[in-house]
Amino acid sequence: MVIGEWPFKRGVRICGATIGLASNNNSLITDPQYFESRILQSLLTDFWRLESVPYEGEVDAEFWVRDMPGAALCLREENEGRRLVLEGDFTAAERSCSDNRYSLFGNLGLFFKYVLVVLERRGVFSFHASAIYDENDDRLVMLVGPAGCGKTVCILSAIEQGWKVLTVEMAHCELRGNDLVIHKGALYDNVRVGNLTVDFPGAVGRLKIEIPKVADVWGHKFAIDLNPVAVQPDYLVNPRISVVFPKVEMGRGDPGISAVPKGRGLRRRLFDNLTEKIGSTLLLYDELPVQGFDTSELGRARLAFADEFVNRITEARSVLTGPEYCMKGI
Repeated sequence: MVIGEWPFKRGVRICGATIGLASNNNSLITDPQYFESRILQSLLTDFWRLESVPYEGEVDAEFWVRDMPGAALCLREENEGRRLVLEGDFTAAERSCSDNRYSLFGNLGLFFKYVLVVLERRGVFSFHASAIYDENDDRLVMLVGPAGCGKTVCILSAIEQGWKVLTVEMAHCELRGNDLVIHKGALYDNVRVGNLTVDFPGAVGRLKIEIPKVADVWGHKFAIDLNPVAVQPDYLVNPRISVVFPKVEMGRGDPGISAVPKGRGLRRRLFDNLTEKIGSTLLLYDELPVQGFDTSELGRARLAFADEFVNRITEARSVLTGPEYCMKGI
């Protein structure tokens, strides 16, 4: 690293992986709205903890940002993809972006996607899933599915009924010898006010949160802290796992439940979910299309993990229901 070009640097450790950040503009790699705040675009809605560590010696990956006034945004990969170098007028891009979730460090942005790849290289695979835990019988229910399928609704319903929460967004899993380890994930969730005030008022007391006063309870989201109902350990080892593919729709009654047999179809659904965040194209700051960082090698390892994961679960099911009845399907 040339000090004159990259005078500011810091390390961030996520789920065991260390990424070195460097820039000529310190505010870009330390902005509290992305690394510390409990707001919509924060990385804390993706990951449980972003631990600050020294950036020195060997790291798992590097993420370098050169802020260049007036320059177009560009990206290149170096060191066989283990270093991303970003150049351009990022100060202006931060000001003009229509949605800062799709920024360098936004929760749907470039760093988030890159971290998932870095984790996979270490053997940690990330489902787009929430997970709730019943301590009484060591049962973990993974709610697997894309945005809008109803994972948050299921989480709030489970909280009312006394379940613990392991993660609300990404479930990071790895094999350690013969053990399956599922890491604690994000515990800040972006929730519609109406889901709390109308659907699950019982969750408000357990979470000890203050509801903002807004005119449109269904049109306003805010980040809530689920640490008061979180699973205590940093990870679980070999719990009894049920996989649920939820679809929650207003007006639905008792759940329609369909068993998903173990086999190639379930493996494909899990593989597709593991690939979703890594493989999609990102429009960074409304102007720079960035392809996913997937490779054939990573894809093969991901498929092998999906195969093993299918063998470790006790059951899988699809559930179609309304908010009031979603826990009946779980």
